[in-house]
Amino acid sequence: MRSLGRIKVKICGRPENIVIGDDVVLGDNVDIRNRENGKVIIENKVYIDDNVRVTAARDGKIVIGMGTYVGNNAK
Repeated sequence: MRSLGRIKVKICGRPENIVIGDDVVLGDNVDIRNRENGKVIIENKVYIDDNVRVTAARDGKIVIGMGTYVGNNAK
């Protein structure tokens, strides 16, 4: 994983429920959160641009698939 700025990871659930693959690039001010049993899975070769927030709560699951680009300011 490579960061282009500040990253914020807020874990209010299980730490093992946040998975970040290989060759992932995170822009500035990326905020990844989970609560309860929420899962965030970022697969290999993903690029997440600046000012993006990803939140999974309760039994929700967010999967950002291999090779995905997430644009600036996505929430």
